[in-house]
Amino acid sequence: MPTNVGVVHSIMLVAHVAEYLSFALSVVVNGLLIYLIKTKSRKEMGSYKYLMMSFAFFGIFFSATDLLVQPLMHVYGPTFNAIMILSTFGFNKSSAAVIMGMRASFHLSKVCII
Repeated sequence: MPTNVGVVHSIMLVAHVAEYLSFALSVVVNGLLIYLIKTKSRKEMGSYKYLMMSFAFFGIFFSATDLLVQPLMHVYGPTFNAIMILSTFGFNKSSAAVIMGMRASFHLSKVCII
């Protein structure tokens, strides 16, 4: 089945633009949340404000590592793979493995806090 290269290129361009926009939005919104928690939260919130701030920090860190990794997801049958193109930011295999691990740990940290 032939593939239209122009369509695939357009989809990849939209995906890259969405990654950069979502990173910027994450930094702005989570930064605003952290600012509001630090300056406007009442004492009655107690330790809940630290939980909310940790979610915001992990959201920023996850967005940053997601921007660096720019994963391509591949699902085949019961398997799921995240693929990273090393040439995007010039990473070697060992640094790419570290960054992929950091990306997963930031995501799982938010899940474990719940």
